[in-house]
Amino acid sequence: MTAKPEDPAVMMWKRQFEAFLLAVEATLEGSQKIRENQLTAAVDAHASAEATRKLLAGAGDAQALWRIQADWLTANMENSLAYWRGVCETAAETQSSVARCLCGQGQFGGLQSAVVPGASGGTLLDAMDAAYKRWLDSTRQFYAAPVVSPPQIRQSA
Repeated sequence: MTAKPEDPAVMMWKRQFEAFLLAVEATLEGSQKIRENQLTAAVDAHASAEATRKLLAGAGDAQALWRIQADWLTANMENSLAYWRGVCETAAETQSSVARCLCGQGQFGGLQSAVVPGASGGTLLDAMDAAYKRWLDSTRQFYAAPVVSPPQIRQSA
């Protein structure tokens, strides 16, 4: 038996595969952005090191050396934080894009409307949200509990 293009199973399979390909494309775009950021950061770090090396050659006393080193360290710390912030932003954007690709194609659309058997009329997402909230409350209570120190050992005098 041959499947026809209008067959619901074939259409669903095509939608799933299309969503998968869109998610792969979003992941590759995010990877490319991160790689471009890495290359830019490496070029900037190299230029900074060369400029600092030239300043170092002209330094004549300990105070100048201290200032050059402090400026270099401060600039590198700021650049490092900016780099990692960019990586995190790109990763978050990529994750959002992948989720939109999968959810937007109807892959997980059923989760929002699926009714949980035996539940009080809520959807699967409602049940998952309630379970997460209970777990979060329990975790907060656990970490908020006072820490009891072990009894002190009597020292013989």
